[in-house]
Amino acid sequence: MVTGVAGEEEGRAVEGRIADALSRLARTRRVAGAPVPPPAYVRRHAVEHAAAAGDLDQRLITPDFLPYIDAERLRSLNPTATNAETSGLLRLWRQAAHGWEWDAPEANASALAFWAKCADEPLPRTELAGHWNAQWAQWPLGNGEILTRLPAPVGTVATAALPDGRLAVVASGNDGTVSVWDLDTGHPIGEPVTTGPGYARPMAVAVLPDGRAMVVAGMPDGLWMWDPAEGGPPGEPVGGTALALVTTALPDGRVVAITGDVLGQMDFWDITAGRFEARPFRSMDAHDRTVSALCVAELPDGRAGLLTTGGILGDNTIRVWDLVTGEPAAEPLRHDSPVTAMTAARLPTGATVVVAGAGGRDRRVWDLATGTHTRTDGWTQALTTASLPDGRSVVVEAVRDYSLHVWDPSDASPVGPPLNGHTDFVQSVTTATRPDGRPIVVSGGDDGTVRCWDLETRPHSGRASAAGPYPLSSVVPARLPDGRDVIVAGGRDMRTASVTDLASGDAVGEPLRHRDRVLTLATAELADGRTVVLAGGRDNESTVLVWDLAADEAEGRVLSHGASSVLASAGLPDGRAVTITGHFTRSQRRTPGALRVRDLLTGETVGEPLTSPDESVDAAATATLPDGRMVLIAATDDVENRVPVLRVWDLPSRRLHGPLHGSTSVVRAIATASPAHGPTLAITGEANGTLRVWDLAERQLLGTQHAHRHPVEAIATTTLSDGRPVAVTGGGATLRLWDLLSFEPIGPPLRLPGRVCAVATARLDGRAVAAVAGDGLAVVHLERAGGDG
Repeated sequence: MVTGVAGEEEGRAVEGRIADALSRLARTRRVAGAPVPPPAYVRRHAVEHAAAAGDLDQRLITPDFLPYIDAERLRSLNPTATNAETSGLLRLWRQAAHGWEWDAPEANASALAFWAKCADEPLPRTELAGHWNAQWAQWPLGNGEILTRLPAPVGTVATAALPDGRLAVVASGNDGTVSVWDLDTGHPIGEPVTTGPGYARPMAVAVLPDGRAMVVAGMPDGLWMWDPAEGGPPGEPVGGTALALVTTALPDGRVVAITGDVLGQMDFWDITAGRFEARPFRSMDAHDRTVSALCVAELPDGRAGLLTTGGILGDNTIRVWDLVTGEPAAEPLRHDSPVTAMTAARLPTGATVVVAGAGGRDRRVWDLATGTHTRTDGWTQALTTASLPDGRSVVVEAVRDYSLHVWDPSDASPVGPPLNGHTDFVQSVTTATRPDGRPIVVSGGDDGTVRCWDLETRPHSGRASAAGPYPLSSVVPARLPDGRDVIVAGGRDMRTASVTDLASGDAVGEPLRHRDRVLTLATAELADGRTVVLAGGRDNESTVLVWDLAADEAEGRVLSHGASSVLASAGLPDGRAVTITGHFTRSQRRTPGALRVRDLLTGETVGEPLTSPDESVDAAATATLPDGRMVLIAATDDVENRVPVLRVWDLPSRRLHGPLHGSTSVVRAIATASPAHGPTLAITGEANGTLRVWDLAERQLLGTQHAHRHPVEAIATTTLSDGRPVAVTGGGATLRLWDLLSFEPIGPPLRLPGRVCAVATARLDGRAVAAVAGDGLAVVHLERAGGDG
């Protein structure tokens, strides 16, 4: 029997020989022209043998084999590649692996190729990645990984070490659910638990003396607690509605959950046995009004302390308590505004400091021993503390630009570059430590993602997109007078839209100026042959700007209309170019004549308004029927009663043809198509992810598909080289291509690094392409190199 070092070396050698044999079976084969997946054992276990041999190299980490791989197994290995080429590919794969699907290798290949394009590290073209070939992509990847993408904004995240050694991440969403995920594999643990409608509730994880990790969540009807490995919460809730929640272990070994409520009261619950007692063992008045945050810290004299903050309408203080006795342990620390985020850290000197963000106005670092503080301006959205392997404590702070800053609380100096990736506000951040001692940061935000960073390794961020605080909400194709095809995209910042070369992705000229954020774009052709761009903005004057791209300085003339959020254009039989405008609102605000037709050149209203003052206009499009009639289809929503309606009008006469019956949710996007043979179609996308196709002339529903997990935000239509009419749809972070004759998907979906908000189609070298806008901007081909969709 061989033992010790020699035995380990022999074991690695055996694993290496197994990996070598399996790698030969990992090569792509084709039967009758179709790719054949490698054997299931190879897909699941080849990387395990290679990792055990310490030789995870380019035999298995290839663009051809990665799409087939069992993502959970490879992620759980936390592998280190043996050469630079494999290391770069593995790093890219880890960033895209949250969406990997065992049964969808083509979709996996397309996603990997797209993410590589985003990182300016394009991969060799593979047969599997024939769909969605990116012409160019300006889409930031960030320097972390997406653990999972949820269907709603994420309000709270927490971490826990499970008894079997796994690290778990618990996420509370604004759709009223709490879900648990394996940090290494990205696999869900158990089923999501419904906590009630509305915003994310406070949540924490407690580790009991028997080693079990319990989720404690504040719900509308009280506190619930459950073991995530066993399912949802048993029994009945206890207590009232909590605004803040923390769990900790007392010096006597008891595990407690502490809550703060809207009346400023704190309750202490003993949960050592894995259940709530009938009532808290201690209740105390902590603040005049709301308790917005809780934090456990070691006090300067070594006692266990509890820090509490008074929130909105509160007393603007941080109060320091003895965790064991519940008595005040220091004078209150006074702020000028409500404290909304707080954490504590122990310095190398032994001092304890409290870091607090107050109402997005300033950040203060308090010394608990002296009661003094330093102050800096800035917006703090969330805070936590991490311990580095060298023993230092660092603060992780979510700031207004959606990034996380890591800094030393001793002197506020940065520790490494910011942690990038989120594309909306970060609502919660926490930390965990892997078994090997590596510190991990986990965060959740309004972009619906749970993301994680290893503080020792931060991957390539990819090519950054244009600066601005918002996603690109609109995109349209256009042609310049010199014949160049461009796309115009708007919504990134507060006053501009950009013009980008369709083929190269290079900026063309200076940005087009608006008076406020550009929400919607459309193009129209004038009688003299000029193409103009119409831009609706979120401005107080409610105006549409008309940009002539042929002008030297396209500042845009004003087409005032009292609404600015929904735009379509058409040419009437009498030669007039018109624009269709509407007003989108989700409030009780009244805007008379929400949907109107206006002369593009004069800005005058053509006829009476088409809708009542009580209707919000969600989407609109125009089409020409086979008999030559021009129609307008629009989706409206009664602001007060929330009743969605789809209607069709004759555009020249503004006469109502009638409604379209069949929608079950608010329609968020509309496009039309006129196949060479067949009826004129309308394609509508709904907030529940449903896609429908309608015969506009007969006003009949032709088909329904559940297309996306998220609301369908964007639809565009075009014709492929073989004459097939198709639609491109975007929902969440996914694109799909549909054959409008069969109403079946063409090829796999494309998973993107971020949200899709707008899609437009164009032709590049005679082939159909789509411009995709949202958290980034890209142009992708809709046809394979051979011309097939």
